[in-house]
Amino acid sequence: MRPKKFFAVTLAVLSLTATIAVSGCKGCGDEVLPESDLGYFSFAVKVEDDGTRKAYITGLTDSGERQKVLVCPDSMGGGVKVYGLGYIRHFLVGSENMGRFHSDNLEKFFFPHMPREVEREPGPTFNFEKARPVWWDTSDIGKEFSISRAGAIYGYNYYRAKVTAGHYIEENSVIANVSFMYNYEGAENDGYFWVDSYDEDVITFIPPNPERPDYLFGGWYKEPECINRWDFERDRTGKELYIEEGSECDTYEGVYIYAKWISNT
Repeated sequence: MRPKKFFAVTLAVLSLTATIAVSGCKGCGDEVLPESDLGYFSFAVKVEDDGTRKAYITGLTDSGERQKVLVCPDSMGGGVKVYGLGYIRHFLVGSENMGRFHSDNLEKFFFPHMPREVEREPGPTFNFEKARPVWWDTSDIGKEFSISRAGAIYGYNYYRAKVTAGHYIEENSVIANVSFMYNYEGAENDGYFWVDSYDEDVITFIPPNPERPDYLFGGWYKEPECINRWDFERDRTGKELYIEEGSECDTYEGVYIYAKWISNT
């Protein structure tokens, strides 16, 4: 004869299972967030207990999958701030990564501002065969993740700050050899607006226009004095700069391109 304790435990488990089946296990885990499409991205919005709305990019739309270059947006769906690529759905036991990213065409994925919540492990599924992530925001040095097997492109100031802080950078990553500068005193992010990398080629992706209070953007120039315009159809960069074992890239030869500003006051 089996002990009474065994039957008591069995009945308790069956009772709990029945409750879960009937109620849908309310309170046992996070719900799947409804998704929407906007431009190149699919996204979901989570509302916290305090009313804060957080957007999470969950994938690419059909149009997004056709792009060779994408820029991670800072906000989605009416100005809701982006907090991550994918999100984690928690259960009573365990969790699930929500978010699937796929593209056979994507070559570069720019991150001018890193998402506010970055999950290194675990994270969403990325299937980008050719893509390289590009980031350079020195204020987010600790938030690093890889989205493909290809090397990342680091802004030079980002790279140097990581080396100084003792962080490891994978070999064969690329240091950007093109830096677009805000070109005014007190500009954010050490004066860097955008970075990119090309191998002795013309610059094919022109970044969005930078903004400055009380000024209009007047184009990109080869010197801080804004005398000669950068010709995006003819002017070429130098060679790509790869990180080699033990390299700190103390001698940096890159192209700096400067914004011109016109006062509107």
